Amino acid sequence: MPWTSAGLPHPAHPGAMAAMLALLALLCLLAAYGDMRARRIANRLCLAIAALAVPYWFALAGGEGLLTLLRHAAWALLLAVPLCALFAARLLGGGDVKLLLALALWIVPHDWPLLIVATVLLGGLVALGAALHHRIARSCGAPSVPYGVAIVAAALLVLVPVAKGLAVSLASAAG
Repeated sequence: MPWTSAGLPHPAHPGAMAAMLALLALLCLLAAYGDMRARRIANRLCLAIAALAVPYWFALAGGEGLLTLLRHAAWALLLAVPLCALFAARLLGGGDVKLLLALALWIVPHDWPLLIVATVLLGGLVALGAALHHRIARSCGAPSVPYGVAIVAAALLVLVPVAKGLAVSLASAAG
């Protein structure tokens, strides 16, 4: 029986999932802050986000967690091809690519189009804000865009239905 709009099954360990989603949100916010502050997304944050996906999928799928994670990793490898092309064309930074691939382990593949569209739209807003800030500050050269902020915002937006479904699951278990 699906418990989210994404059609995910009833979680095996909803409390653990809630804790991991909260930790994911914290790690994402740290990545966005680092990108805003220094235009860098720390490798350790991307690695932590990717590593945290392992217990997340086990908490969701129980014994099927490894298979689910392997499917997500295979899809993420497919996503790596166009992301690396964007990096090679200097349209996306290396940290942005690593962050997107780490987050791809969390997001079901049929939600990736939403992730990409939301990232592009939010990235446009971030770019506009960076351009305005650049102009107001009367800085020289081209403005630098912290695209990780858009990536994080889009990923958290995509994960909202999962969090809502988890909240419903926890409430029904408690009541």
